[in-house]
Amino acid sequence: MSPPRSWFRQGPMRPVIEVGKVIKLSHPQPSKWRICEVLHEYDLQRHENAPRPSYTSILLSGYEIGGSRRPSMMRVVVQIPSIETQLENSTVRAKEATSLRTSGFRAFLTFTKEGSTFTPPLLGYLEDGQDRSGLVPGGYITYYAWEVVPGIRLGDDTGKASLFWTLDEKEREEIRDAFRDTFVKITSMRVWPDTAGAPNLVWNSKTKTLTWVGFRDCDVNAKPSPWKDLALPLFDLVKAPNNLWLYPDWNGETSEWKY
Repeated sequence: MSPPRSWFRQGPMRPVIEVGKVIKLSHPQPSKWRICEVLHEYDLQRHENAPRPSYTSILLSGYEIGGSRRPSMMRVVVQIPSIETQLENSTVRAKEATSLRTSGFRAFLTFTKEGSTFTPPLLGYLEDGQDRSGLVPGGYITYYAWEVVPGIRLGDDTGKASLFWTLDEKEREEIRDAFRDTFVKITSMRVWPDTAGAPNLVWNSKTKTLTWVGFRDCDVNAKPSPWKDLALPLFDLVKAPNNLWLYPDWNGETSEWKY
């Protein structure tokens, strides 16, 4: 087995993610999902003595067949061989087989259990194992789908809240109020999104609701945190003239912040 440039676009996983392909999920009830677009791929290949197994994941867009056809996203997560065993035969690779729930999947299960109204709803999932032709025979493969929430993402690829600052002052304050409320709620569930910042926030101006997104490799053991004003410049929802708010001995002075 030679190491591929893409674990999904060649080898045993390729037929699984073709556009038009139907994927069956089992929970919370059986459902079928059609793939519309193949998006981003991400992999984390570790050494064989690492405390957690290697994996690759891919993001798909699609819709539920026979359902409401609401726009949805699906992530497929697959165990892959460690760096040392990727060239070995299937018998050797199978020795690394294990089961695992990635932090992104665990976050969605937590949101569902807690009845979250400010994160994308989990629509369905399947926890399965790879067959003998798999990348790691007997290793885990997980599918989970969530609803695409309507609205605008407030941040850009640089982490700045570029779209937020195009809105009028009244709406910016509405967003900050929603942010303060949901900030405390999400940390109380011990979840914190990837590289947290404005790109993790989606604002629906019609319903005046703020949704947190971006949980692929999130922290699911975060400490609950009370509200602190420093979260505003951290997410670029205010403009601070300096970075004093980053220091532990910051005195809480906000009079020069631009709202």
